[in-house]
Amino acid sequence: MQIATLNFGRKHYQNGQANAFRHALWNVLIAQKCMSGKKVLSKVLNWTKLIADWHEEAFFSNELPMKMDYHNNAVGRTIFCNNLSYSQEQFIQLLLQLTQKAVKIDKNTGIKKYKNQLVYITDDH
Repeated sequence: MQIATLNFGRKHYQNGQANAFRHALWNVLIAQKCMSGKKVLSKVLNWTKLIADWHEEAFFSNELPMKMDYHNNAVGRTIFCNNLSYSQEQFIQLLLQLTQKAVKIDKNTGIKKYKNQLVYITDDH
Protein backbone atom coordinates (compact mmCIF):
# COMPACT_ATOMS: atom_id res chain seq x y z
CA MET A 1 0.00 0.00 0.00
CA GLN A 2 2.81 2.39 0.87
CA ILE A 3 4.61 1.79 -2.41
CA ALA A 4 1.40 2.29 -4.40
CA THR A 5 0.60 5.46 -2.46
CA LEU A 6 4.14 6.77 -2.99
CA ASN A 7 3.82 6.30 -6.74
CA PHE A 8 0.15 7.09 -7.30
CA GLY A 9 -1.31 8.83 -4.27
CA ARG A 10 -4.77 7.51 -3.42
CA LYS A 11 -5.57 6.61 -7.05
CA HIS A 12 -4.70 2.96 -6.35
CA TYR A 13 -7.99 2.66 -4.42
CA GLN A 14 -9.92 3.09 -7.68
CA ASN A 15 -10.11 0.64 -10.60
CA GLY A 16 -7.51 2.35 -12.76
CA GLN A 17 -3.91 1.78 -13.75
CA ALA A 18 -2.68 2.49 -10.22
CA ASN A 19 -4.88 -0.30 -8.86
CA ALA A 20 -3.53 -2.69 -11.51
CA PHE A 21 0.00 -1.82 -10.36
CA ARG A 22 -0.89 -2.41 -6.71
CA HIS A 23 -2.40 -5.85 -7.31
CA ALA A 24 0.51 -7.06 -9.43
CA LEU A 25 3.04 -5.70 -6.95
CA TRP A 26 1.19 -7.25 -4.02
CA ASN A 27 1.52 -10.69 -5.62
CA VAL A 28 5.17 -10.11 -6.48
CA LEU A 29 5.99 -9.09 -2.91
CA ILE A 30 4.12 -11.98 -1.32
CA ALA A 31 5.91 -14.45 -3.60
CA GLN A 32 9.27 -12.76 -3.10
CA LYS A 33 8.94 -12.89 0.68
CA CYS A 34 7.82 -16.53 0.58
CA MET A 35 10.74 -17.51 -1.66
CA SER A 36 13.29 -16.38 0.91
CA GLY A 37 14.67 -19.50 2.51
CA LYS A 38 14.88 -21.39 -0.79
CA LYS A 39 11.28 -22.51 -0.97
CA VAL A 40 9.82 -24.46 -3.90
CA LEU A 41 8.62 -22.03 -6.57
CA SER A 42 5.42 -23.90 -7.43
CA LYS A 43 4.40 -23.99 -3.76
CA VAL A 44 5.15 -20.29 -3.34
CA LEU A 45 3.08 -19.40 -6.41
CA ASN A 46 0.19 -21.58 -5.23
CA TRP A 47 0.29 -19.99 -1.77
CA THR A 48 0.41 -16.48 -3.25
CA LYS A 49 -2.57 -17.26 -5.48
CA LEU A 50 -4.48 -18.74 -2.55
CA ILE A 51 -3.97 -15.60 -0.45
CA ALA A 52 -4.78 -13.21 -3.30
CA ASP A 53 -7.88 -15.15 -4.37
CA TRP A 54 -9.11 -15.36 -0.80
CA HIS A 55 -8.76 -11.60 -0.45
CA GLU A 56 -10.87 -10.98 -3.56
CA GLU A 57 -13.54 -13.47 -2.54
CA ALA A 58 -13.72 -12.29 1.07
CA PHE A 59 -14.00 -8.56 0.48
CA PHE A 60 -15.37 -7.89 -2.99
CA SER A 61 -18.28 -8.99 -5.13
CA ASN A 62 -18.49 -6.75 -8.20
CA GLU A 63 -17.78 -9.02 -11.19
CA LEU A 64 -15.70 -6.81 -13.50
CA PRO A 65 -13.40 -5.35 -10.81
CA MET A 66 -12.88 -8.86 -9.45
CA LYS A 67 -11.94 -10.14 -12.92
CA MET A 68 -9.52 -7.24 -13.24
CA ASP A 69 -7.98 -7.95 -9.84
CA TYR A 70 -7.64 -11.70 -10.45
CA HIS A 71 -6.02 -10.95 -13.79
CA ASN A 72 -3.54 -8.41 -12.40
CA ASN A 73 -2.72 -10.72 -9.50
CA ALA A 74 -1.84 -13.44 -12.01
CA VAL A 75 0.28 -11.02 -14.04
CA GLY A 76 2.21 -10.20 -10.88
CA ARG A 77 2.88 -13.87 -10.19
CA THR A 78 4.03 -14.41 -13.79
CA ILE A 79 6.35 -11.42 -13.59
CA PHE A 80 7.79 -12.77 -10.36
CA CYS A 81 8.28 -16.23 -11.84
CA ASN A 82 10.03 -14.83 -14.93
CA ASN A 83 12.36 -12.55 -12.95
CA LEU A 84 13.32 -14.47 -9.83
CA SER A 85 16.61 -12.63 -9.37
CA TYR A 86 15.01 -9.15 -9.38
CA SER A 87 15.19 -6.94 -6.33
CA GLN A 88 12.07 -5.26 -4.98
CA GLU A 89 13.12 -2.02 -6.69
CA GLN A 90 13.59 -3.78 -10.04
CA PHE A 91 10.09 -5.26 -9.77
CA ILE A 92 8.66 -1.86 -8.94
CA GLN A 93 10.33 -0.27 -11.95
CA LEU A 94 9.16 -3.07 -14.27
CA LEU A 95 5.60 -2.81 -12.97
CA LEU A 96 5.63 0.97 -13.35
CA GLN A 97 6.56 0.47 -17.01
CA LEU A 98 3.81 -2.12 -17.48
CA THR A 99 1.34 0.20 -15.77
CA GLN A 100 1.93 2.82 -18.46
CA LYS A 101 0.99 0.21 -21.09
CA ALA A 102 -2.02 -1.18 -19.20
CA VAL A 103 -5.11 -1.95 -21.30
CA LYS A 104 -8.51 -0.49 -20.51
CA ILE A 105 -11.22 -3.16 -20.39
CA ASP A 106 -14.98 -3.32 -20.07
CA LYS A 107 -17.51 -6.12 -19.55
CA ASN A 108 -17.22 -7.13 -23.23
CA THR A 109 -13.43 -7.40 -23.26
CA GLY A 110 -11.91 -10.84 -23.69
CA ILE A 111 -9.49 -10.37 -20.81
CA LYS A 112 -7.61 -13.62 -21.46
CA LYS A 113 -5.99 -12.19 -24.59
CA TYR A 114 -4.07 -9.77 -22.34
CA LYS A 115 -2.36 -12.55 -20.40
CA ASN A 116 0.90 -10.69 -19.76
CA GLN A 117 -0.49 -7.16 -19.57
CA LEU A 118 -2.01 -5.23 -16.73
CA VAL A 119 -5.64 -4.22 -17.25
CA TYR A 120 -7.84 -1.54 -15.74
CA ILE A 121 -11.44 -0.29 -15.87
CA THR A 122 -11.44 3.43 -15.11
CA ASP A 123 -8.99 6.18 -16.01
CA ASP A 124 -6.89 7.48 -13.12
CA HIS A 125 -7.06 11.11 -14.29
